[in-house]
Amino acid sequence: MFHQLPPDFSIGGNRALRCASEKLGALRTNLVRFGALRTNLVRFGALRTNLVRFGALRTNLVRFGQIWCDSDKFGAIRRNLVRLSEKLGALIGETWCASVRLSDKFGALRCA
Repeated sequence: MFHQLPPDFSIGGNRALRCASEKLGALRTNLVRFGALRTNLVRFGALRTNLVRFGALRTNLVRFGQIWCDSDKFGAIRRNLVRLSEKLGALIGETWCASVRLSDKFGALRCA
């Protein structure tokens, strides 16, 4: 049949069972905390990744700003070249007109 256990054993057994249950509960709590810590680390990793991406975006915006400045400089150079070519064209035109007048004068002198 059943073995008769001494009354101390059942009390001690309950105490041991309760102690084991508390330890198991504490272990479970620690595992839950560890899970939360792991989740926070994953979130921190995502945050770090987002910060890295934001840094890359900022770098790209800085580069775009530099390209924009360079294009402004190129536009200024282009405008200066247009002005220079206009001045050069005017100078060539004036020289041409002066040479025509001079040749007309020499032609008039030759004819006289």
